[in-house]
Amino acid sequence: MKFSPDNLRSREEFLTPAFIDRLRQRDSAFDPFTLTADHPKAFRVGECQLVELGKRVSFDVLLFWKTDTESIQRSIKVDALRENGAWLIETVGIVKPD
Repeated sequence: MKFSPDNLRSREEFLTPAFIDRLRQRDSAFDPFTLTADHPKAFRVGECQLVELGKRVSFDVLLFWKTDTESIQRSIKVDALRENGAWLIETVGIVKPD
C-alpha cells in the first residue's frame, strides 16, 4: 500500500501531532513507517528501552524481506511517548550500526 494522505488520516490516532505535521510536509516515495518503497513481508518488535518512566520509550522493529534468492533483514527505531493516557509514535528512524 502506497503512502497517501488518506493512509495518514487512518493512522493519526497512533501518532503525535508533531509527527503528523512532519509527515504532511514530506515529499518522498518512501513509506514513512518502514522507511522503504518496498514493503517488508514480515516484521517483529525487538529491543525496547525505557527513556523516561511512564512517558517515553524507544524500540527496534525488525523488518524482513524474502525472495526466492535472498532474505534481507533491517532494523528501524521507533520512539513513542505517552500523551493523554495513550502511547503515540513520535519518530521513526534508521538504526545505525554500532
